[in-house]
Amino acid sequence: MKIKPKHGLLLGVITVVSIGVWTSDLNTYLKPGVNEGIPVKLVAPNGGEIWQSGINHSIQWSGGKGGIKIALVKDTAKDDADPTSLIIGWIEDQPDRVALVHNYAWNGYTISTDTENGPSWNIPAGTYKILIIGKNNKGDFSIWESRKDINGNTDISDSSFTVNSPVQ
Repeated sequence: MKIKPKHGLLLGVITVVSIGVWTSDLNTYLKPGVNEGIPVKLVAPNGGEIWQSGINHSIQWSGGKGGIKIALVKDTAKDDADPTSLIIGWIEDQPDRVALVHNYAWNGYTISTDTENGPSWNIPAGTYKILIIGKNNKGDFSIWESRKDINGNTDISDSSFTVNSPVQ
């Protein structure tokens, strides 16, 4: 668009490259049709919590579009490295069950394989982290984008939390 005053002098040229919005934390620019996956952010447990297994505890997050998946990972997992090999099991792998609530009650010990109706087992007491996975810009669940060597639409607990044995 050219701006021309009454006297005929060209003041400048404005070019619109793309239309989009900045997220509230001003760290992510969302371009329509490109960044359709809204970034997920794990709220709790984010480190330092001590949970008793056998009692429901709240896993909370913000962001995400549609469903999310929740995995229990080793306490060495980090956001800047592929956590795939550190997944111990899935707390919730059916994203439609937790699509909009941003809160999931977990009993602190049961995890399963990444299949519907897959086998489940109880974890031992120890220190862990949570990996939360939202849909990427293509609408897929992606833990790690290997071509770019960056994480997908994921977030991992900042520090480990502890799961204690159930009270006998």
